[in-house]
Amino acid sequence: GPGHPVHGIIMGQKGRRPIMNGKVLVTGATGFIGGGVDARLLAEGRPVRVLVRDPAGRDRRIRHGVEVAKGALEDDATLEKAIAGCRAVINLGALARACPRDPEDYFRINARAVEVMLRYAAREGVERFVHVSSVAALAPERYAEYPGISKRPSRYGLSKTASELLVRSYARAGRNAVIVR
Repeated sequence: GPGHPVHGIIMGQKGRRPIMNGKVLVTGATGFIGGGVDARLLAEGRPVRVLVRDPAGRDRRIRHGVEVAKGALEDDATLEKAIAGCRAVINLGALARACPRDPEDYFRINARAVEVMLRYAAREGVERFVHVSSVAALAPERYAEYPGISKRPSRYGLSKTASELLVRSYARAGRNAVIVR
């Protein structure tokens, strides 16, 4: 409904024209939030494309009626194809697991992929780029004090901070972008 956060991101304020028109790319659509976002877009009659690593093992959270783009966030060619023809991008995709095989994967997937998506979004003339980040991107001094918790940011948090800086730069260049935590 109108009080739901997805409503504000996608539809704008009650009585106003929608913020996003045309096809919307959703990354991270197999996640908890992504499933709600693609459902809302479909309910509003919007064409939706989702980026999925393995369409054959299609997650039940991927709705019927969406266009599926096969690929990974760390593959530039996949991102270029996924964004082509889209008027909006909602980036929910990220590496968040505690122990990735390679700690640099946080930066490859959470920051570099955003940089690549922003480049293709600018070239494609995307009307709105919504980047879903994390409270882990907040500076450590903003965290509440808890005994035994390090104030040192995690590699995940640093990668999300880097992605936010990229999105802010994109917006400062006059493009429509939103960061959601």
